[in-house]
Amino acid sequence: MKNKFRKIGAWMGNHKVASTFIIVVVIIVAYFAYGLIKGSSIVTTYQTAKVRKGNIVLSISGTGQVEADNQVDLKVKGTGGPVTNLKVTQGQMVEAGQIIAVIDDRSLYASLVQARASLGSAKANYQKLVNGATVQDVQISKTSVDTAKVSLNSAARDAYLKVEDAVRNKIDVLFKNPETVNPLIIVRTQTDAMANDINTSRLVLSEKLNNTKADLSTDKLVTDVGDLLDSSKTFMDKLGLIVNVLSANNTGLTQAQIDNYRATVNSASQEISSTIDSLVSAKSSLESANNNLNLKVAPPRSEDVTSAQSQLDSAEASLLNAQNNYDDSIIKAPFAGQVAALNVSLGDVVDSSTVVASVITKEKIAKISLNEIDTAKIALGDKVKLSFDALPNLSLDGQVVQIDNIGTVAQGVVSYVVKISFNTDDQRIKVGMSVSSAIIGDERTGVLIVPSSATSSYPSSRTLELNNE
Repeated sequence: MKNKFRKIGAWMGNHKVASTFIIVVVIIVAYFAYGLIKGSSIVTTYQTAKVRKGNIVLSISGTGQVEADNQVDLKVKGTGGPVTNLKVTQGQMVEAGQIIAVIDDRSLYASLVQARASLGSAKANYQKLVNGATVQDVQISKTSVDTAKVSLNSAARDAYLKVEDAVRNKIDVLFKNPETVNPLIIVRTQTDAMANDINTSRLVLSEKLNNTKADLSTDKLVTDVGDLLDSSKTFMDKLGLIVNVLSANNTGLTQAQIDNYRATVNSASQEISSTIDSLVSAKSSLESANNNLNLKVAPPRSEDVTSAQSQLDSAEASLLNAQNNYDDSIIKAPFAGQVAALNVSLGDVVDSSTVVASVITKEKIAKISLNEIDTAKIALGDKVKLSFDALPNLSLDGQVVQIDNIGTVAQGVVSYVVKISFNTDDQRIKVGMSVSSAIIGDERTGVLIVPSSATSSYPSSRTLELNNE
């Protein structure tokens, strides 16, 4: 026997591959043979259950907190300042647009009033330009023209009288036969040419005085007087040159006589100059009155309308800016709700970073967070059962009103915020309370229900065996 085992061992040593294969086959055969023998002694047991008809609900659970449907922290939009008025108390219910607080607005209100006045003036100017002058305005301008004409004619008559007085009552003491065709100056001149020139000028002046006198009641008066004044001024200038060089040494005149002649010429010359100024002023007044009348009756120029419109637009913009600045000093509720927090007191100085008050809506919601798998199973409008840790006896119905489109990743887990509205408002529910939700993702009614433990599982299916007993 031992020799047989030695021979087998020697053979296996010489045939290692073949011997390894034979050993593996023997082990496999032995394994299956053992299984057949052992399996014949196992007793198969079955889990049985009664099939019933009922409803199946797919529920997605989540937890979160109660929040206001909307919350706004109210801050000063302008430069800020001291709080001068508080219109509400913390916890008070308010309407949309109701005043919460007022910041010092005195300078802003003054600017607003000024802007309103400027706009009113700009509107009036624009309408006045576009509509044109009224009948009354035109009539007033016409009256001004008529008055200016009367004043000019009066100035012309007065000018004639002053020239006549200056020449015939003052200057003619220097002439012999001044009103004849051969007037002669009686004082010595430097040259004969100067004597002839001044004599001729006096003759011409007589002719113009006579012509003007004849036209005192005609339309030619103003023209004649203008010409008369020009000639008189020239005449006085020439005469001034003559008397200013007179000397007692070579004229046979005393110094007193010379001084008297000079004073007479100077006085007459000043009177002529003053008269010229008065006539020029009267002419300017008439011209101004005529221009004003022409503007009143003429249609507005396009450039004037454009300018007036620009001024009006600028005034409107200034008013809007002033109104906005003033409104920024008055803090109002943006919607109907409750003053959740009032953070200032009268006299506190606030700026754009100060949260003066917080307003929340009366309506509350539950805000929960779900993972991406659960989020994919729900939809807007899904019904929800809500319970509250602080109110164990309270259960409310709600529905999904918002699902975030963008998830938040934290430690590799993607979550989505889901907001749930309450179908019933209960005053016991406060913002910040913990809430548990059961979102009904799918619901089937009137179906056959069997426990999963009563079914058999296979890689690709699950089967159910019926007992006919």
